[in-house]
Amino acid sequence: MMKYNFTSFMANVIEDFIDYKHSCGLKYYSEVNILEQFDRHCLQNKREVINLDRELVMSFLEKRENERITNVANKATVIRGLGKYLINVKKMDNVFLVPTISTRGQETYIPYVFNKKEISKILYHSRNYISHTPNVLPNIRNIVSCTFTMLYCTGMRNSEVINLKLKDVDFEKNLIYINEAKNDNKRIVTISESLKKECLRYLEESKKYSLSNIYFFDTGIDKNQGRLHEDILYRYFRELLKKCEISHKGRGVGPRLHDLRHSFCVHSLKQLSGLEGDINSYIYHLSIFLGHKSIYETQKYLWLTSELFEDTLSKTEEYTSFITTIFEEGYTDE
Repeated sequence: MMKYNFTSFMANVIEDFIDYKHSCGLKYYSEVNILEQFDRHCLQNKREVINLDRELVMSFLEKRENERITNVANKATVIRGLGKYLINVKKMDNVFLVPTISTRGQETYIPYVFNKKEISKILYHSRNYISHTPNVLPNIRNIVSCTFTMLYCTGMRNSEVINLKLKDVDFEKNLIYINEAKNDNKRIVTISESLKKECLRYLEESKKYSLSNIYFFDTGIDKNQGRLHEDILYRYFRELLKKCEISHKGRGVGPRLHDLRHSFCVHSLKQLSGLEGDINSYIYHLSIFLGHKSIYETQKYLWLTSELFEDTLSKTEEYTSFITTIFEEGYTDE
């Protein structure tokens, strides 16, 4: 057995991981250099317990000036392997698995999944928002109070919410008809009772302003028939993050407004994992609900649930074997 010189709080599990790879017949020598780098990183970012969390991993993988993307991708592969070892062999919970890093020049974004407490804070502050520019956008307070509820409760894309028209919302049937979707993929989403209550309250409060009565979320000004611009919605999203004391860690780390959709998907998968029956059948219906082109796009959210909801993954594996490839393919939002 080889002797190592790891000294961080992760030292023992890193050594066990390398020995495990060797016992499987793999040479695994060049990868040790990356693990030595990671060990030094862990020394500078101490934790109370052995833990491979998102912040630790992503700060290690942060691209340095003039560093080749292939180098970052190689590091990600090794650390992902360590994470899978901690989950499958060491049976550890709350392990962050980084997806495959693209080497084709495009940026890789790791979705930020809000936990339930963070979502509650965001919705609370959105409903109690006080506008500082009521003369510029008269109806913005009401918009802020309702849009974030709709984004999280339906998993709709930001653009779908902004382009939603009054005629496309049916409160008698509790349905939203999305006619301006990505890839022209029209679909229908359901309205929960809590969302219906919030939407009706929004519409009642909005009657105080002069509206075009075209778009569901109307700013109260004539420009663009009252249509809300996505940059404006994002600006208020950043304000809400500050009120919720959720730090924005910069480009490539987020959180982004689109992460409300990611959070909806992950939380939905968690809930589905507790139901009886074939979970892949539920994922199929969730895929249609989200407007994904195939079930595989929805399944790619499962690598996110491996950090937060390990039981979702294990239950899925009871019904299918092809899900293991998700960890190798990584995540790309449509």
